[in-house]
Amino acid sequence: ETITVAIKTNTERKLLASQFEKGHIPTQLILAGPDDAHKAEIEDTLIKMIMNAKKSVYIQTPYFTPDEGFLNALKLASYSGVDVRIMIPHEWDKFYMKAASYDYAREVLEKDVKILLYPGFIHAKTITVDGKICSVGTTNIDNRSFNLHFEQNVIFYDSKISREHENIFFEDEKKSIKADKAYFSAKPVTVRAWWSFCRLFSPFM
Repeated sequence: ETITVAIKTNTERKLLASQFEKGHIPTQLILAGPDDAHKAEIEDTLIKMIMNAKKSVYIQTPYFTPDEGFLNALKLASYSGVDVRIMIPHEWDKFYMKAASYDYAREVLEKDVKILLYPGFIHAKTITVDGKICSVGTTNIDNRSFNLHFEQNVIFYDSKISREHENIFFEDEKKSIKADKAYFSAKPVTVRAWWSFCRLFSPFM
């Protein structure tokens, strides 16, 4: 049984404590769009989840062209010893998004973030942190989702659901290519230059 609530303060969490015992799942629905004064609320929430991670951050996203704030959160988490894994497609619907995303993937690999290439196109948009909290929604890790599109995400504050999403991630990981630095470095210079060129336009993609 699921209830949808906006959890903002510790007092609200305490008020919901009795619901945990009854099997209810505390959730937070976040809506954002270009006409919203708080349009960065979804991105801010995801960044806070990553920054609070102690053990693991597992991300699935069709597009990976993060802005500086999100990119720095991933790097800092990795610097702190958190196991950060990002799953993106191996086959893409937009060639220019593939190019820009691969350039970002190459950068975070230098910071010991793991990159997984899912066979085919992956449409999942999930983040699971420490097996305790997870986000499922419509938001891609790109500027259009963060600032230009109407998006909604649901945050589940529940270990059972979070572990289920972790297991889904692990099953998808078994099928995926584990891309390392050599994987991207082996590409011709012209291809890598094309990636960097497309990255310049990633804020508009």
